Amino acid sequence: QVDRFNNELYITPAKVWGRYSEAMFHPHRVRWEGDSLRVVPLPISSEDQYAYISALAEKNRELAEIRDALNQSNQELKQRNRELAELNLRLSEQSRLYQSLRTNLEHLLAVFQAGQAIGSSLALGQVRQAIVNAATRLLDAPTCRLYLPNGDEEESETVQGMTPEWEDYLHQPEAAELRETVMRLGEARSTTVSTDAGIVLGSLAIAPIVARGINLGTLEVCARD
Repeated sequence: QVDRFNNELYITPAKVWGRYSEAMFHPHRVRWEGDSLRVVPLPISSEDQYAYISALAEKNRELAEIRDALNQSNQELKQRNRELAELNLRLSEQSRLYQSLRTNLEHLLAVFQAGQAIGSSLALGQVRQAIVNAATRLLDAPTCRLYLPNGDEEESETVQGMTPEWEDYLHQPEAAELRETVMRLGEARSTTVSTDAGIVLGSLAIAPIVARGINLGTLEVCARD
């Protein structure tokens, strides 16, 4: 509120946001002193003392609300930062595992293709089992499956360390779809596997087995993260 009396200006603050002073609601006199403007608080009469105390109490409540809101926002930001840090850690670990699996699978693929060239001197079952055993050792993975469909389901796969959980998942539609994508594109793929209860079972990496430009099947490696 601005008033003029005897050629002088009087200012009475009605609202002050985000600041605090014991005299902030006092009326003030505005004076020119030389080239500068001076604002001087006026004494408060006894009649206005109660109103002034009430205004200070309201200001205290306002500052308390601002403080509580800031504290709540800080707690929410801290929680969000913790969640983002945990997510980043999981993503980094999964990315590292995927790159390692992909590199090792490419090496295994080269071994398998070389094995095909000398496979005529060995029994087919021995060659398949040797590839699966080498995969589990090289990738340090407990479970490996060599899938070469030939119309006979019992003779189309060679496994090492297969568990009931992985056996069940590898025959689920999700695994079949990933396997079909790998064989169609001729590129390795991986995914994180979870149970119906939301528990992470591990990671599944699938690489195509290619000979003379033809996809013969897949090499599938299962490992816990």
